[in-house]
Formats: sequence, C-alpha cells, structure tokens
Amino acid sequence: MSVVDFSLQQFMKDSALSAYDQIKGLALDKLKEALGLPTFLNDPPCSLAAPSYTPNVNGIKKGLSSTL
Repeated sequence: MSVVDFSLQQFMKDSALSAYDQIKGLALDKLKEALGLPTFLNDPPCSLAAPSYTPNVNGIKKGLSSTL
C-alpha cells in the first residue's frame, strides 16, 4: 500500500493539533480515512480469544507456527 501526498505535519496543522496533542476521536477517524485504513480495519477488532484463533502462541495458531 502506498500513500501519496500525505504529510502528518500538514494533517495536524489542518486539524489544529500540536505535537503535544494526542490524535483521538474525530481527528483519529479523519487520519485513518486520509490514509485509507478503514478498509483494513475490522469492527469489532479480532480477538485472539475467539475460537477461530485458539489455541495460539503469540498470535500464531497452534500447528501453523512450524510452517512459518
């Protein structure tokens, strides 16, 4: 994935954020949108405790780690 013509400094300036502000709420949503991230994010996020991911070791499902 490549993001063309994106500047975090310009984004923060346009959003009236300083380097000391945390990017959260609407500003975070706008940043994600500017970077095209929503298509890659699950809502709700994946849970390593879900049956499809257990058992796992450091996020790798048992039986698959030996093939990586």
